[in-house]
Amino acid sequence: LKYFLSGTFWMMVGNLILGLINRYAITRFDRKRGGLALVLNRLDIALFACVIVFLAYLLVAVSGKVWKEKIEKLNKKKFVWICLGACLVIGVAGLVYGISSGSSLFRFDDKWGSYRGFIWRKIVEVYGDAPIVNKIFGYGNESVRAVLKANCYNEMISVTGKVYDNAHNELLQYLFTLGIVGLISYLGLVISSVVYMIKNAHRNLWIVVCLSVTVSYFAQSLLNLNQPITTPYYFVFMAMGVGTVNYCKRVEEQSKHA
Repeated sequence: LKYFLSGTFWMMVGNLILGLINRYAITRFDRKRGGLALVLNRLDIALFACVIVFLAYLLVAVSGKVWKEKIEKLNKKKFVWICLGACLVIGVAGLVYGISSGSSLFRFDDKWGSYRGFIWRKIVEVYGDAPIVNKIFGYGNESVRAVLKANCYNEMISVTGKVYDNAHNELLQYLFTLGIVGLISYLGLVISSVVYMIKNAHRNLWIVVCLSVTVSYFAQSLLNLNQPITTPYYFVFMAMGVGTVNYCKRVEEQSKHA
């Protein structure tokens, strides 16, 4: 937790520096887009985030020394569930507050997420009107640009000012290019691997590392496009996590027979 908070703190410091640069230097930062990037670049929020994370780091560091014996006797599973419950409550409270405040972050329209709202809507509409063969097997690799250009070019240009060649959501991307068969296969691979690693995470810390990478990539892929510099690592870490579970099982089995 100390390492995590340390890394998070320096990330917040970097965000604060970017906020200062975007405020006082000449940059290409687009303030008209709004969204989370604009919120985080506010100097008061950026500074507040730095302070909060630093205080959390100090709390964890002091707790590890002052209450070391109590922490060691703590029921780890119960503590994890309490933390998850607290995160859920905070998340729901933040969601309710965001929706009631009318913030653009919580208002899903065509402009949401730098026009992700528009591209997601058009992807769903075009897929819904597709022939049954394309619904099952998709339009094929690198087909988003050509198909959208043929179906909604004028609207896309008038709303976003450019032609999209990716859904900016991997689930929608797989659905559009590989069809429902490809999407179900992909989800089956990811979900079964994640469940398998969760059930066996106690066997080796490396399994937790691979599990964290897999879940983190999957979460961010719901808003972004797959890239050759990151996506291969996702599948590699997923495979390493599952492989480590199998390796640990074989070692345990051999030790029993020995």
